[in-house]
Amino acid sequence: MRVIYGENRRLLAKQLRNEIDAHHAGRPYSRGFLLVPEQQKAGLERQYFAEDSSRSLMLEEVLSFRRFALRLAELGGGAGRKSMSAGLQSFYLGRIMAEESSRLQAFGKAILRPSFLTMISEVIGDFLRYEIQPGQLREAAEAARRDGEPRFAERISDYAVILEAYLRKMRTAEALPGDLVLGDLAARLERLEERLIEVNQDWSRLTFPWNQYEFLRGSSIWIHGFGISRSLTPQESRITAVLHRLCHEVVLTTECERVPTSLADAAKGPAHFRPGRQLLWSLQEKFGARVESVG
Repeated sequence: MRVIYGENRRLLAKQLRNEIDAHHAGRPYSRGFLLVPEQQKAGLERQYFAEDSSRSLMLEEVLSFRRFALRLAELGGGAGRKSMSAGLQSFYLGRIMAEESSRLQAFGKAILRPSFLTMISEVIGDFLRYEIQPGQLREAAEAARRDGEPRFAERISDYAVILEAYLRKMRTAEALPGDLVLGDLAARLERLEERLIEVNQDWSRLTFPWNQYEFLRGSSIWIHGFGISRSLTPQESRITAVLHRLCHEVVLTTECERVPTSLADAAKGPAHFRPGRQLLWSLQEKFGARVESVG
């Protein structure tokens, strides 16, 4: 794994665009994936071609983590579970709150407010993305009660009820809400890793559907746009960790001014570079990542 850091996000993005161009020229028959936040996808593709009109993308793709998960499911033989739209997720949450109304302490009548369901959907989505479990919420509610915050405890307890019922309904329906798409990919990649251990890393001995992922062995992964306003979520971190072990190379960028020497040191310095310093330190700590600077 390599980490490229610098203070100028435009130079960081340009560095990765140059690496993609070099990959296209030097390794034309292997896949490459540039993973970025959803809102940056179109801009990076446009700049890639604007810099040099002779450029092309054949086996390289610019994707968000979520679109990458769906793409790998497609390349690897299908996701196996039905993905759900945001509207359908909200519909399920509305039904759950109606069914569980007798158990809800703080949110019982709030469902009648027009904007409330949207807020609940966003919060439940955050719980799913950060892999927070109902049991953890119940523990937090108990701690709040002990600290003399009963109203806060009731809200957290209600979230535990809703999240538990939501996960149960998704399992029954064999459905995959958008906020669990990345968790599903991480679990599949981890199972792929287990299968490879069983066959002594011999991809030719894998059976379907695991043999469909052999293209990952020669693939290059670039990850850009994180470590700016936020770091990687637990789901994104799990995916990055497995890709680091499976793929030809993984390269990340972080926006910061220096290499921190510890997590405490990462908190020191300009606040707008703190997420980048923290991400850089964690990548060095977990993966022994090689560090390069640009600009």
